[in-house]
Amino acid sequence: MVAAVHTELATLGDLTGHQALAAAAVALARILDSGQNVPTWPAAVKQLAALMATLHREAEPRRGRLQAVQVMSKPSRPGAG
Repeated sequence: MVAAVHTELATLGDLTGHQALAAAAVALARILDSGQNVPTWPAAVKQLAALMATLHREAEPRRGRLQAVQVMSKPSRPGAG
């Protein structure tokens, strides 16, 4: 799980400001890799899924309102307007 989480985190790009969430995801993956923590696996899986969803959401580029308006107001035909 740790290797899988590291691989997935690497695909997300810049996680500046979210290093603690990424570290928590790795820590939860370590729990899932440990055979001594089997009773905690269901909770760890749930938390890991939630953390990864948050990290994916935070890693997505955000468009500001101005950019969205500019995209909507661009002419749809080349050479128009």
